Amino acid sequence: MSVIDRPFRGEAATRRRRSLSIPVRRPSALVIILLFAAVAVAGTVPLIQNSDATSTGYALRDLERQRDDLRTQLHGLEGEAAMLGARSRIERDAREQLGMILPVHTIYVQIDVPGPTAGALPVQNLPISSGDARSEGDAPSRWERLLEALKP
Repeated sequence: MSVIDRPFRGEAATRRRRSLSIPVRRPSALVIILLFAAVAVAGTVPLIQNSDATSTGYALRDLERQRDDLRTQLHGLEGEAAMLGARSRIERDAREQLGMILPVHTIYVQIDVPGPTAGALPVQNLPISSGDARSEGDAPSRWERLLEALKP
């Protein structure tokens, strides 16, 4: 005779137990690889964005430094130009280097030839007419019209 380790419950109990169990499927290797890849991509996107922002910040700082250096250089050159263009320096250099002296008396010569036409002279050398600096064909600006209307 054979020995039974567990008590006999019948065939119905065994069927019930089998029907209640839910079959568990293990994820395939492809699903695991895809999940791992998605997590890796999701982790690297913020890193790449942060890296781009950092490199842009460094480039901006370099450009600001370059701008400041150029401004400093410009101010130095403006100061040097002002120093070289000073009347006292020009007179001193004329006396020391060229041997020039100030005139004792001034001679005025009258010329009967008319001056050059307006187109022959550069704009910066043309005399500024008294009164309005704009040309006759220009209409007054809005501000000028407003100020004229407010005058008593």
